[in-house]
Amino acid sequence: MKTYYKVVKTDLTSRYAEGKAEVQYKVGEYVCAPSWLPEEHKVLFVFKSLRSAKNFVQLMLISSGVKIYECKVKKIERLPRYLETSYLADGEIVFLSNWFPSGTEAVREVKLMRKICLDWR
Repeated sequence: MKTYYKVVKTDLTSRYAEGKAEVQYKVGEYVCAPSWLPEEHKVLFVFKSLRSAKNFVQLMLISSGVKIYECKVKKIERLPRYLETSYLADGEIVFLSNWFPSGTEAVREVKLMRKICLDWR
């Protein structure tokens, strides 16, 4: 099974999705997106490579307070239309452009496996 990479906060919650859209990831256990999301958006986002995950962290200037984990996934999906994360926190759906960071995959379930030790300098 291929290894993917997930960027999470240090408490293993979603890096960008907050409030009602927040996901609590777990090491060794599969989790899925909140059930209230529209069907095509019941996905979680991971990176296809460690390089893509690191590039995203560095591009977004978010190295403080984040970790990258190797992960396993179930059911790769087509990337959905992008939802504005600030509205998701309140349970609102607002569509934006279809921009996703390079190397992003949409999947139905994610299981964190192992934290990657990185030097962000």
